[in-house]
Amino acid sequence: MGCPKCLNEGWGDTAFELEHDEHGWRIRCPYCNHASNYYPTKEQANIGFTLDEAAEQDDAARAN
Repeated sequence: MGCPKCLNEGWGDTAFELEHDEHGWRIRCPYCNHASNYYPTKEQANIGFTLDEAAEQDDAARAN
């Protein structure tokens, strides 16, 4: 899984940051500051960019 905005792969020093607040969990890219949508669990947030992409594809398929 990589950041969809800057293509950072999220390993080593550029690992994605896991955040939690009153809205839920999400990940953020330290390179470009892009963040995933909020998810109810930490496990879902850890693959947040992948889940975001799948949701966008589902929305596009429904629009056609």
